[in-house]
Amino acid sequence: MEYSKISRTEYANCQAVADKILRFTSNRTNKNIYDVKASHIINAFYSRFKPNIIAFYPSSIPKYYTDDQILTILNQQFDIHGFYMQAKKIISVDDIFTNTVAGLTWFNSRRPTLFLNITNDNFKRLTFTCLHEFAHMYQAERSKSYMEALALINADKIQGNPYPEELQPIENEANVIASLLLVPDKCLKFDILHHTFNEIQEKYGISKSALFNRLQNYFYYSSDFDEYESNQAAHAFLVNDNKIIYQVRKKLH
Repeated sequence: MEYSKISRTEYANCQAVADKILRFTSNRTNKNIYDVKASHIINAFYSRFKPNIIAFYPSSIPKYYTDDQILTILNQQFDIHGFYMQAKKIISVDDIFTNTVAGLTWFNSRRPTLFLNITNDNFKRLTFTCLHEFAHMYQAERSKSYMEALALINADKIQGNPYPEELQPIENEANVIASLLLVPDKCLKFDILHHTFNEIQEKYGISKSALFNRLQNYFYYSSDFDEYESNQAAHAFLVNDNKIIYQVRKKLH
């Protein structure tokens, strides 16, 4: 989550986009914005864009199931996690591609095609990837130049080439938006004031490292802590340092 540091201005722009997406989902699902979860956002976007979904895995790994069986298992997992979307196809690709691409969106028809990497059998990661890609779709729908830049990135991904450095901000932005949708600021402040690290982790179903990064960024970008204070505050929650946690909560009030 939020792999590259960005400026406070860039982060504020991402926050504005995430807030629009949360309001869109709230209106679409008739849910209070504080009750909107990742599955609701994914379902709202799936209903809006109706992408064709193709899952992929590396051709080098041993296969214990047929592609049809893998497709059935994947779609069952979507159902279990409350996702309305269903994959239509499973393909095997080379290892270089699966090692570097978590997902991509291809705009080649009226309906975009969403490619999802299922190599690691990690649904938490897959949820983040879906949010990342739907953030791309949302932005591309509103900007032709964004869609063209995204097409260049995806063309390089498919060919196994690093994409131009000047296009990296698009990927950084989608990562930040996805993390803000997975753990919204509006909810996180309440969680920080009232819950432990483990309780917050369980609530959002994310890894310890993902939550640690999210807390760091919340303190730095949304609460005006400096970089040292942000790291110290996030670490205090991780190790349950009640003295520093008390100071953090007092500052946030």
